[in-house]
Amino acid sequence: MKNVISSISLILLFLIAPLSLKATHIAGGELTYVCNGFNDYTVYLVMYRNCNGAATLGGMTLKSYNHFTGVETTHSLVQPELEIISDTFDDPCATYPSGICMEKGTYVFEDVEPGFSTYGEITFFAQSNALSDVAFINNVLDPQSFGITYKATVPMGITNTCQSSPMFNADPPAVVCIGIPFEIDVSCTPSVPENTLVYEFFTPYDGQSGTGTPDTWDDTTGDFDTIVWETGYNAEYSFGVPSSTPPILTTVLSDDGIITVNLPNSMFLYNGVKVTEYDEDGDFVSEINRMYTYIFSDCNLNIAAINVIGQNQGQQDCGELTVNFENTSTNSNTFVWNFGDESSTENESSLEFPLHTYSEFGTYNVSLISYTDDIACSDTTVIEVELIEPIEGSILPNEAQCLTANSFDFGLDINYAQYTVNWNFGPNANQGNSSSSNPTGIVFNTAGTHTIYANISAENCEVQLSTNIVVFDGLLDEIAGPNHACDPETVTFHGSDNNPNYEYTWTINGETLTGGSVEYYFDEPGFYDISLYVYNPSNGCESTQDLSDYIEVFPTPMANFEISDQAFTIGEQFQITDKSQNTESVSYSILTDGFFSELKNPFYIFNTPGVHQIVQTAKNGECIDTHEVTIDVSPRKPIIPNVFTPNEDGINDVFYINTHNNENVQVEVFDRWGQKVYSSDNYEQCNPNTGEYCWNGYNTFKNKKCKKGHYFYIVQLATGESYKGTINLF
Repeated sequence: MKNVISSISLILLFLIAPLSLKATHIAGGELTYVCNGFNDYTVYLVMYRNCNGAATLGGMTLKSYNHFTGVETTHSLVQPELEIISDTFDDPCATYPSGICMEKGTYVFEDVEPGFSTYGEITFFAQSNALSDVAFINNVLDPQSFGITYKATVPMGITNTCQSSPMFNADPPAVVCIGIPFEIDVSCTPSVPENTLVYEFFTPYDGQSGTGTPDTWDDTTGDFDTIVWETGYNAEYSFGVPSSTPPILTTVLSDDGIITVNLPNSMFLYNGVKVTEYDEDGDFVSEINRMYTYIFSDCNLNIAAINVIGQNQGQQDCGELTVNFENTSTNSNTFVWNFGDESSTENESSLEFPLHTYSEFGTYNVSLISYTDDIACSDTTVIEVELIEPIEGSILPNEAQCLTANSFDFGLDINYAQYTVNWNFGPNANQGNSSSSNPTGIVFNTAGTHTIYANISAENCEVQLSTNIVVFDGLLDEIAGPNHACDPETVTFHGSDNNPNYEYTWTINGETLTGGSVEYYFDEPGFYDISLYVYNPSNGCESTQDLSDYIEVFPTPMANFEISDQAFTIGEQFQITDKSQNTESVSYSILTDGFFSELKNPFYIFNTPGVHQIVQTAKNGECIDTHEVTIDVSPRKPIIPNVFTPNEDGINDVFYINTHNNENVQVEVFDRWGQKVYSSDNYEQCNPNTGEYCWNGYNTFKNKKCKKGHYFYIVQLATGESYKGTINLF
């Protein structure tokens, strides 16, 4: 806490006749002083007004008030020195708004003698009416009903120390550009370099009301009355309460007297700043105020701004790698984007509204440079975009459990370490829900398949996982394996699931075997019973399955047959004689000749020459045996005549050879001088009825009828056999 010594406070009051202030649009001002010596001060009043007002600033009167004696003293009437401060606007990248003009009036009161009080305070003050004669100030309730009191406190203790007030270093800006962080300088120079200044916002004082009556000192509050803020505004937030989402609005008053403000909209906002000075010992030295109506307006500045469509407080929708950027920049037509995705070949863009698909999930710094024509007036903004990896994983699996002893534990295998989960076990569990990461001891009171849900939330992601668990009121496992065998045979039996955590005990033909998979040697035909006992040591579940006549063991058949010979010719019939044993049925097949029969002793005639295999399949129940015999089938010798009479009487007019199904039969005929008179490569096509494709006694090379007599022939089969002889032509 700062020490406050007994002091004299000087409040300076400047009075202007109500008519002279009409429509002046007073913007605000401040009161400061310089101590020239004991009880000798020069007091400075600075007032600001809107140049567009109907009347200029007139003369002002200074007053002082002794708080110890209650005496109010009126000092001299002074005329102002006027100057226009709005023409100092020199930002080459901004356009000064039209119609805004600010005039500064400086009043200098010299040789002011407020008197001396050892125990009380003396206050300098000055008052004016018409803060605004129309309601154009947005943050003051009914602003035309308030005036302004300019006040300064001058400490004058028993030591008669001469103290000056701090002095403001800069005039307030004629206009504050919206859409960017704007610095307003309310800093002061202390009266002594070693002293300390404290800056704070305060509610400005009221002055002369609209009726022209000055606002008097209130001994109850020890101060003047104040203006009334509009709803949503106060001394600390005279520019509005900061907002975390667009439109952005921030206000900061630094320790060195700089107000940083960022407003999105054009407004007129009234503000009060109190500056208090303390000496090196922490004792109060002086207090001054600045009250001012700031004009926030569009300066046509290039302002870079980014909004990410679908972003929630900087986070993209869960599992989304594609980001849609909304460009909210103003007064710009050229854009340079950098998405912060260095591994992407499309990390930059010049589009106004780009779309970018990131290479992976993570946090990226996205920058935008925007400008119009002149890059020297560009603006840059950087935002952070967080792309959240979706929740992936599963509920840890559970084995099936029996109804009488079930108790399930659940867990998650997901890609997030920090998350919240809400389990739903359904209406048939001993508890319906749980928020534990690893709920245990969940018991189900009905058999069947139960669906379990886990609703998981992490960061901006949500997902529902599910799994099924089985509660059975029956067998832990069932017998699986063949239900027939052939004597003698070793057969393997196993559990359908063959769970390695279970204990299996088998009973086959009175013998006991253990293990999830067992082998048994059957050496006698017949039916056999099998029993399987299964025990789960983890929860005490057990079951027994007894199957009567589960497997039938058949005598093994022995295939065998006989044939009359191992060599045949085409067209020759033969019989197969069955010699198999322990059979219920037999069948025969000759795949190379298209033969199949289920007769025990069938007859057959080969149609195709060559090597053939006769296969017998002998069956006894489900048991099978086969036997094969290989035979050789030769083509049948053709029947060749030795005489024919081509006299066209319809009887024996052609040289007809019965080829007995042989194909590609070659025939050549020669006269007695060895001259070839006929030749054919397909003589099997000879038709004795029509004579087509047959030798009719003509020399086919000379198209001349042959003479009667002896002729020589050569018949060649495709299988290699050849036949030679003579034919008499009559």
